[in-house]
Amino acid sequence: MVCGIPQESILDPMLFILYINDLANISKKLKFILFTDDTNVFYADKNLVGVMGVFNYELKHLSVLFKVNKLSLNMGKTKYMIFKRKNDNIDHNIIIDGVRVERVNVTKCLMVKVDEYLN
Repeated sequence: MVCGIPQESILDPMLFILYINDLANISKKLKFILFTDDTNVFYADKNLVGVMGVFNYELKHLSVLFKVNKLSLNMGKTKYMIFKRKNDNIDHNIIIDGVRVERVNVTKCLMVKVDEYLN
């Protein structure tokens, strides 16, 4: 094993918390909600183009933190959603390490399904 610890080890939860603990401090603009190994990131603004710019800029810093701590982001589980009041058919892009993040209209947050209109 080059890096890490065996799964189900007693050290696993403690070391994970030590690694992930700085995540919420990486940005003064983004709001992080961490629950075990699930993280939700929020940012609000009336200017959607500005939101996307801030997210892409801040996610670059997040990516650096992950690399420094030898963590990897599961891009297969990474999604984004735009909460809105009206129809928005403009295609927005969130990019992490050159990979486009999938946009969804419905997601689960702590076992509760939420759609883009907060229903």
